[in-house]
Amino acid sequence: VQVAEESTFRAAGAVPVCSGDQVIGVLSFFSDIRQELEPALGVLLTGVAGVIGAFLAQRRAEVLALHLAAATDEYIALVGHELRTPLTSVGAYVDLIAESPDDTPIGEVRELLEVVQRNNARLRDLVEKLLDLAALESGHLPLAIEAVDLPAVVGAEAVRWAWLVL
Repeated sequence: VQVAEESTFRAAGAVPVCSGDQVIGVLSFFSDIRQELEPALGVLLTGVAGVIGAFLAQRRAEVLALHLAAATDEYIALVGHELRTPLTSVGAYVDLIAESPDDTPIGEVRELLEVVQRNNARLRDLVEKLLDLAALESGHLPLAIEAVDLPAVVGAEAVRWAWLVL
């Protein structure tokens, strides 16, 4: 109102630009000539604001989709690497066991089997975490927010990463 009083404009109008229920901008216009708003002009400007809002919402969705695709690609690459390492180890040790002569001491075979068991447990743990994440994203696993002692989690030398079971 103050801006209108201080200007030379004699008419002004504003139409909200919405995206869903949220106002994301305002389409404003001014005139040097005093005039009443014509209903047809109001409808036209409301339609233009709607088109602008729809365009901006679509553009935002496209940008978010690109970011999601990039994040998904990074996640898949990380998961692939995390799964490949123990799988390679399991395969190599199973090959060693299969190729070992029948007279190989049981202690040597047991050591090889322990490595296979350890990597198998790591693979099962990774798969369980992936399934938990999928359940969380699909809404089948409720999210429980609780306090976490971050210094304890970060400071733990044995912890490779923190995984919170919700």
